[in-house]
Amino acid sequence: MYDAHIHFHYGKCDTPQEFLQKAAAGGVTGGNVLSTIPEKRLGFADGDYRWQGRLESVLEYTSQTPGFHPFFWINPLDKDWEKQITTAVETGIAGFKIICESYYPEDCVPACKLIAQTGKPVMFHSGVLGEGRDMLAAKYNMPSSFEILLSIKGLRFSLAHLGWPWMDDYMSMVAKSCFCYDPEFANRMFCDLTPGTPGIYREECLRKLYLTGYRIKDFVLWGTDGQVNDYAPLLPEHWAKRDKPYMEKISADAAIAKFPFDEKTPDLSDIFHLCTEENWKNFLG
Repeated sequence: MYDAHIHFHYGKCDTPQEFLQKAAAGGVTGGNVLSTIPEKRLGFADGDYRWQGRLESVLEYTSQTPGFHPFFWINPLDKDWEKQITTAVETGIAGFKIICESYYPEDCVPACKLIAQTGKPVMFHSGVLGEGRDMLAAKYNMPSSFEILLSIKGLRFSLAHLGWPWMDDYMSMVAKSCFCYDPEFANRMFCDLTPGTPGIYREECLRKLYLTGYRIKDFVLWGTDGQVNDYAPLLPEHWAKRDKPYMEKISADAAIAKFPFDEKTPDLSDIFHLCTEENWKNFLG
């Protein structure tokens, strides 16, 4: 499986070989590794939080973990955001990560336009942040607030966590991205299934995503929110054990997703395989 959402923190950390062994024990052979955060938060370990140090760390680590791709976490409001993006691309970054912690998605547009020009994707958080009292950022991460990103030519971006607890709001973004898709404009939103969603909500959220009727099965990513520091095989095992039966049932219920003018029932076969094994290739480009 491919875990599209793995964090990298400062502090005690497994060696790359130890991480590979733990990931393999959980059935994971590749993934996206997100660099350390742009600024130190409450409860986070000390480390080199300069952007140059953070970029170097994730590139050096993933150079020893075949199949795992480095993503660089940026603050798009930093004074030197342009230099950060261009340097990251020149040195081999696979994509970018942004969390709107104290600003709105519309404030990310200049940085995202430059990222789109580089051909790299960007991963966004959406929904409530589950971290500490210094992270009161829910108002910045309502899924529909990211609608502005659909106006950026060539941008590939993902919204994580299905926008939980605003799943219906998230579905408005799924709908809009499908309604306005134009291959020549080449803007594409990917749905990142990384929890987010507590177990009791999980099946409902997946059914809404796949059975509302929008053609998104090739644009769904699967991840765990684990970390290279001490990757827990239990995470991919747990969510795969839950998600695969849910998706098999969704495939069997594909007729629910049929629109009035559809001649055939939508093809929702292999959706677990696609999100865990194939779709990341489209995302990375």
